[in-house]
Amino acid sequence: QAAAEQWQAGAPERQAAAQAAAAQMQAGAQQFQTQAQAAAAQWQAGAPERQAAAQAAAAQMQAGVQQFQTQAQAAAAQWQAGAPERQAAAQAAAAEWQAGAPERQAAAQQLYQDAQAAAAQWQAGAPERQAAAQAAVAEWQAGAPERQAAAQAAAVQSQSDLQAGVDHLQVSAAELQSSVNDLSEDLQTIQAGSSVTEEQIDAFKQSAQSVLSDVDNPPTYESIAALGFTLQMAYRDGVITYDELDNIQSSVGDIMMSAGVSQESVEAMNASVDSVVSASGIDQDDVSLIIQGLQAIASDVQAIVPE
Repeated sequence: QAAAEQWQAGAPERQAAAQAAAAQMQAGAQQFQTQAQAAAAQWQAGAPERQAAAQAAAAQMQAGVQQFQTQAQAAAAQWQAGAPERQAAAQAAAAEWQAGAPERQAAAQQLYQDAQAAAAQWQAGAPERQAAAQAAVAEWQAGAPERQAAAQAAAVQSQSDLQAGVDHLQVSAAELQSSVNDLSEDLQTIQAGSSVTEEQIDAFKQSAQSVLSDVDNPPTYESIAALGFTLQMAYRDGVITYDELDNIQSSVGDIMMSAGVSQESVEAMNASVDSVVSASGIDQDDVSLIIQGLQAIASDVQAIVPE
């Protein structure tokens, strides 16, 4: 009963809401009808323009069809008018080809005859070619002992040259070893009146031995000429400075490296020489003695590998 009373109490509100919704729907329907009528009126007003545009497009298409038809007819008439000329040209070409048939046939026959003549000539020369081939084989066979003797003589000469090269390498290597030993002895002499140590001398000997083992080709002419110029500049005033000594060592190093000595070995030898020169008690005579030893080593490197 309470629910029924509550539902009954809300009836006026629900009725008012339903009436409001119906009124709103009625207003929307009228607005839609008004807009539809306006659109129909607008479409109706544009009908003459659309009809005129459609008629213009149809007229333009009709004109294009007529123009294409006219051009096609003109082209057909032009092709038809040229038919006699084309026919005449084709007949003339056929007649010309027919007229040249005898010449072409004669040329073909001549080519065939020339081929047969060449074959006959080759066949006829076969005995001569066979005889010439046999003579060449006999001549080659007859010369075999001479060729064998020449080959043996060349082998003997090659062995002799190889032995001479080995002997030369042994002599040159010995001379280079001798120059290294001489410079080592000079350093021993210098040690007596200076602070040069046995360790410094041993370091030079070890670096020089590395240089000896690295040489594998003659030095370049340019590096040898550069050393000569460096020595000339160093001795011009009779006093060799440390900078001039560095230049001489650099030139000697260039000769070594151009003969195949590694840069590492050259730098090690130069470092050992610098260590000796920087010791106290070294005078100009000692420096000159060291330079002469380096110069002798560089000279021997030029001959350790034969040209």
